[in-house]
Amino acid sequence: MSILLMLIASGRGWAQSSVLARPTSQQLAFQDLELGVFIHYSIDTYATPDAPQGSTPPSAFNPTELNPEQWASAAKAMGATYMVLTARHEQGFCLWPTKTTDYSVASSPYKNGKGDIVKEFVNACRKYGLKAGLYTAPWIDSHWEASQPRHKDGETGRIDKLDDPELYKKALQKEKAQIRELMTNYGPLTFIWDDHFGRSDALDAVHRGGN
Repeated sequence: MSILLMLIASGRGWAQSSVLARPTSQQLAFQDLELGVFIHYSIDTYATPDAPQGSTPPSAFNPTELNPEQWASAAKAMGATYMVLTARHEQGFCLWPTKTTDYSVASSPYKNGKGDIVKEFVNACRKYGLKAGLYTAPWIDSHWEASQPRHKDGETGRIDKLDDPELYKKALQKEKAQIRELMTNYGPLTFIWDDHFGRSDALDAVHRGGN
């Protein structure tokens, strides 16, 4: 008998609780997807060495052989059931023509500013029978942060950078607007993938009114 089963049988430790954690139907559905592919693609592909994050101009973003259907075909061939694309990574550059910032494909030479890589990606997933997911990097947006006079200097990842209530309010408004665009403009998505934290009250007991 394993140690875990012995604890349950004896009623000791955490097994004394009458409520056991069970996965939700959404969690089970995600686990059943099993194998997926994460496409990490951003303006940094075209950045010069050692360029500060978020400083590469949109004019540098001009892929000439971009083919999301090739991504989807390769993912399908390896047995993947879903793909995830970095719609916006920490640099702040958006791979779709967002209304929230000029730092996007709409300001780039790609397809003369008429391109929408998120749309191309989602369409490729559906063509090859793959579930589509999109990644954003909330609370780390280097290009936007550099434009804010009240943003604290220092590394992008410092946890107190948005403790100022007014700055946090602006950041939250931008983040919500971008996620709303992604969740409403491209049809059904399997999931939105995000990470990071917004303020120091994410990690300590001092609450500063954030959500």
